[in-house]
Amino acid sequence: MADTKVLHTFNDGSRLVRYSVQQLISLPVWKGNRILDRDHVDNIKNAMLANNTPVSELDSGYRIIVIREEGMGGKIVEEKYIIDGQHRRAVLIEMLNLCQDFQVVATEKRVNSETEAIEYFNRINTVKPIQLDEDPRMIINRYMSALMKAMDSRGKLFRSMRTTRPFMDCEDLRKALDPYVNSLKKIPVDQFVKKVKEINERLLREIEIELALGSQHRVKDKGIKESAIAKKFALAVDKKMKWINDAV
Repeated sequence: MADTKVLHTFNDGSRLVRYSVQQLISLPVWKGNRILDRDHVDNIKNAMLANNTPVSELDSGYRIIVIREEGMGGKIVEEKYIIDGQHRRAVLIEMLNLCQDFQVVATEKRVNSETEAIEYFNRINTVKPIQLDEDPRMIINRYMSALMKAMDSRGKLFRSMRTTRPFMDCEDLRKALDPYVNSLKKIPVDQFVKKVKEINERLLREIEIELALGSQHRVKDKGIKESAIAKKFALAVDKKMKWINDAV
């Protein structure tokens, strides 16, 4: 990103980076973050207005993850997401008309997979209790993290960025799991993972049979299914991920 400047590199490899506020608010919020609390945003904004606090005081405390992975078309892509500070970002967006552009600082942390992103989010939120029973995204993160660790040791099958099947788009998986949050809460994580692994094996067997009969019947998404067999991973073959219904 143009005009950013590294101010310091920490011992854990993360970097303190200077942005313009316009650059910061242009970054998307990580999809695994808590659901934005509009009341919290309004409370911050109203308190600042009541006390005549300049918007420029929201110039620090942001954390950004940097993910570098293979995107669509096989090209290596680097993306940045705000993983901590989404409420202050929302206030900035709503109050920027009250000030000119100014400089902010953020801590950038490189992560290699969605699993690492979830682990980093949990570490930086140890001082902010995560209510798993209240925030659907936190519940989904817990089950996704366990599933990815069990099925994707190299971090190649589940992708944080937009991707093509048979790779799993993590955003699509979050959306597919969302209607099942209440059911997930009733299932131990290890039991969920065990079921999904069994379902994956069943789907692979079904695809193998379908491909074997391919000379007699037209196979839909043949290339995707052949790739799924090669990677031993079939969970993303069906765009609607109807297998989730069998796992919860």
